[in-house]
Amino acid sequence: MINMIYMKKQFKRRRLEKSYEAKPIGSTFKIRRIELKMTLEETAEGICSISYLSKLENNLIEPNELFVRLLRIRLNLKEEDEIDSSTYQSDLERLLECMLSEEIPSTDLIYKYRDHLDQQSLLIMMCYHSLTKNQFDALKAYDKLKTFIPSLNDFEATMFSISLSMTLHQIEYYQTAYDVLKIGASHPIKNESLRILTMKWTLLSAFKMIKIKDMTNLYEKFLTITTDRQYFQLIKGVNLEYYKLYSVYEEPEKMKSIIESIRDFSREEKDFIYAKSLFAKKQYEKLYPISQLYSFKDSEWFMLHLICLDSLKKEDELKRHLDRSDQVICLNETCTLLIKHIKIKYKKDKHELLRYLRNDLLSNRLPTDNHDTIEYLMTDASKLFSDHQFYKEASQIAHDMTNILRNLKMDMQYYDEEE
Repeated sequence: MINMIYMKKQFKRRRLEKSYEAKPIGSTFKIRRIELKMTLEETAEGICSISYLSKLENNLIEPNELFVRLLRIRLNLKEEDEIDSSTYQSDLERLLECMLSEEIPSTDLIYKYRDHLDQQSLLIMMCYHSLTKNQFDALKAYDKLKTFIPSLNDFEATMFSISLSMTLHQIEYYQTAYDVLKIGASHPIKNESLRILTMKWTLLSAFKMIKIKDMTNLYEKFLTITTDRQYFQLIKGVNLEYYKLYSVYEEPEKMKSIIESIRDFSREEKDFIYAKSLFAKKQYEKLYPISQLYSFKDSEWFMLHLICLDSLKKEDELKRHLDRSDQVICLNETCTLLIKHIKIKYKKDKHELLRYLRNDLLSNRLPTDNHDTIEYLMTDASKLFSDHQFYKEASQIAHDMTNILRNLKMDMQYYDEEE
């Protein structure tokens, strides 16, 4: 999904190359040319040199009005009102404030950017879609914007990295979300709000990936700075993830006692932390009534309840829940993966089951970084192979699971190899 080697090279170019102040028209030409599947040679022919067009597209030279007019005609681009740079900066800062306050920005803010093809408009749209949890459009904007990374200034580069990390976190690609921040926000961040948000999303990924070093170095620092600035909503979100992770290691009843005293958490949030602790200790009989109560609230609860039902061998109830899976609020890809696995498992068609186990689980990287789901799927797959007397594959998938879970916990390796 995200080519981290390419991204690292783009950020390296950003440090080494000196760009002019980014002009929207240069990026517009490049985006439009790519859309039309035209080469630099075809676009520049009879107008300017290939070298000039390349530098213009990448903001390495100041635009020439004559060439700009002729290139507009060549690329069939209509004249557009250029968005004032101060308006763009103000809108980008407004999106930053929305990230800090965790509020949804008004559609009025992004309306004027919708029909523009330049890099500034793409960054605005990417940030907006990340905030509204429209992952498809956020990643679509990223795919067009990634070629302009060398032209982004420090503020834009950090907004780009935070926005992309947010989207990846939403679809449970926690390792990539973490790596994006390590590469994209590696320059000194002078803006305090950006620094706080970078810490927040690094921590959220660190909790999911159990990165002890980052949790130790950043958590107390984050709490101090956000408390001083009174960003209480940010504190609550990070604390919630902290206690979800803490619950895995603590005894359920002690965990229940600890969280009852936390006033910021809702009843459902407290119940989920307790449920996670029960789940980690495989106390499924106690977990069952709690997960049943919230089972359709969201993907996290639904996955917890499905695995609980499967472990308790409540097959009839499990099948009824699978038939109603479309009622789950915000069904995510990880939950869809789990639903598919359990449906195939209970069909009892041996050939279909073995084909699925080999093709989907044994041969491919799972499209999620969710620890609980990976561990359940791989452990269950190993058992299913053993039940059908395919012991070699059972051993292989158990070995693969160990490697996957270990790699998810490792600190990021910078991508020093060349493409």
